Amino acid sequence: MTIIERPKVDVSRVRECGRDSGVVQLSVVFHKSGKVTEVEIVTSSGCEFFDRAALKAAKAIKFKPARQDGNNITVTKRVEYRFTTF
Repeated sequence: MTIIERPKVDVSRVRECGRDSGVVQLSVVFHKSGKVTEVEIVTSSGCEFFDRAALKAAKAIKFKPARQDGNNITVTKRVEYRFTTF
């Protein structure tokens, strides 16, 4: 699988969390059709605004599907987003 475009996370409301930084880890299903079909939070950043923004960004990832034996396959990968407000 090759990521073509990984959208940036909108951090405009993260300051409302009262934190300077955070990390959210997601489990993302990259479907053989070339679409992200499922995204779940594995580890929250502790900031609801950032977690939601990371989910939205991950759903918009553009990629070329993984291949096995000449066929596209569905894979699940961990994706991490970090934020800093300074």
